[in-house]
Amino acid sequence: KGIVDGAGELAYKKDIIVVNLSLKAKGITLAKENLSAKLDSDIQAKFDYGIKTKAFNYSGTAAVSNAQILGIENIDEVSDINGVFNFDAQKVSAQNLRAQVLGLPIEAKLALTDYKDPFLEMDITGKFPLTSLKKILQDKFNFSLPLIPQGAGNLSLALKLRPASGGLPQLEGYLDLADASVE
Repeated sequence: KGIVDGAGELAYKKDIIVVNLSLKAKGITLAKENLSAKLDSDIQAKFDYGIKTKAFNYSGTAAVSNAQILGIENIDEVSDINGVFNFDAQKVSAQNLRAQVLGLPIEAKLALTDYKDPFLEMDITGKFPLTSLKKILQDKFNFSLPLIPQGAGNLSLALKLRPASGGLPQLEGYLDLADASVE
């Protein structure tokens, strides 16, 4: 659901069909089971098909803005997602994504490779006031922190996940504290 406006160019050169597309999407909504996403996007894509070789290739970029993902377990929502995704027949990647997770600003880079058995790698960083930590732990994880932290936190997480395997994600990270104290 949403509005898509686009233009395309079709060419035939040396037994290869080349299609260049430029699409602008507004308010696109996607849903599967408990997950849903809404986004605006500006997509530039190129498709090549070899008549003799039957080889099909594609690549492009998708500049995503005002995106949100709903229904993520324990997180509920990732909002204000903005960034540029690069894609081709082997992977999707992004270097400078910005978003809000649990109400906190984050930056991320990601790569999704091997479409047949997808493998996701994400590096996430964020800076936030430690006072927000107590509320998040209580609201999302039912954990009551018996103190009130003050100061700033710098979070860094590395996530690796093969969703189709159903296994647990591999997660590494740290939280640096700056001018921290507790009441």
